[in-house]
Amino acid sequence: MNPAVTASFAFRFQDGVEIRLDKPVSCEASRVTVLFGPSGAGKTTVLRCLAGLLRPHSGTIIFGTQTWFDASSKRFLPARQRKVGFVPQDYALFPHISVERNLAYGLAGWRQSDREARIAELVDWLGLGGLEHRLPGELSGGQKQRVALGRAVASRPSLLLLDEPLAALDLPTRSRLRNELRQLLKQVDAATVLVTHDRSDALALADHVVVIDNGKVLQQGPPATVFDRPETHAVAGIVSIETIQPGIIVESGDLTTVTVGAQKLVAAKTALSPGAKSVFVCIRAEDVLLVKGEPPKTSSRNSLPSIVRDLIAEGPMMRVELDCGFPLKALLTRQACNELGLQKGSQLLALIKAPNVHLVERAWPTDR
Repeated sequence: MNPAVTASFAFRFQDGVEIRLDKPVSCEASRVTVLFGPSGAGKTTVLRCLAGLLRPHSGTIIFGTQTWFDASSKRFLPARQRKVGFVPQDYALFPHISVERNLAYGLAGWRQSDREARIAELVDWLGLGGLEHRLPGELSGGQKQRVALGRAVASRPSLLLLDEPLAALDLPTRSRLRNELRQLLKQVDAATVLVTHDRSDALALADHVVVIDNGKVLQQGPPATVFDRPETHAVAGIVSIETIQPGIIVESGDLTTVTVGAQKLVAAKTALSPGAKSVFVCIRAEDVLLVKGEPPKTSSRNSLPSIVRDLIAEGPMMRVELDCGFPLKALLTRQACNELGLQKGSQLLALIKAPNVHLVERAWPTDR
């Protein structure tokens, strides 16, 4: 599939801060590309440059065969000529006009019959029947989101941009609407670029993830690869891998043995530089299985005697802080914690499969 948009550019603020896509980012038609990173990373600036609301200082933005921006030839296509739909974080619905008129805002040049048919199509597609004459202030958060999405796609844009589309919603509504938004975006015949700093949103919505921090692209690829196999310590922290500990490789082969403190762990073979020894050991909390007594017959190659140091409630889940010779975190349901009788000081085994121990190179043994 040919990329709909290919972008590689730099934008500099007056205070000298620079947002730089030094690694080209491609956004394919009918796919969702998520710009992921912490607040202030530069994600929204990238979105606004793609929209034509900001003009980069160098680089290019290519849509298909059309050049939207090229610093070398001083070409810059303004936003109104780019066929872009934009959904801002606060939705920016016009509060004084109805749902129907909000949806019709981008259809001013259409014939009345075509405009009415398109609005009816959007109302049916978005499940907004019966709400056509309501004002935005009379809608729920989810309804506002759907109206904002409908307004953005009304004129059938070639590129759809969404800035933190779920951030304004409360947590229960946000969880419920992730799947709904995913299904709607899959039906949009456009390349979609979505900004979020929420891991759950990125995993639920993305076909392709671009990790951005301090204005730079750190890694990009399929969501499972980016979130489970980060390439650097910085990316591991951004994608919220709970346990990141320095280690030393002591044996390599089909499996890799690494020391972490006084413990030895076995990891699956990892693509590292020849002769690399100093690594960061990355383990996701959900990949840690806790058992009492004798370990069950499983494929887990790592069985670590552990002591519970703390239990932290996180909604329906419990984060278990462990000491197994190094700090280790596990994530369990409340029911699982109750069945194990976990409390501070409990002794048990932490089981981790070798493929769930991910190794990232570090420059020096003391690099933390």
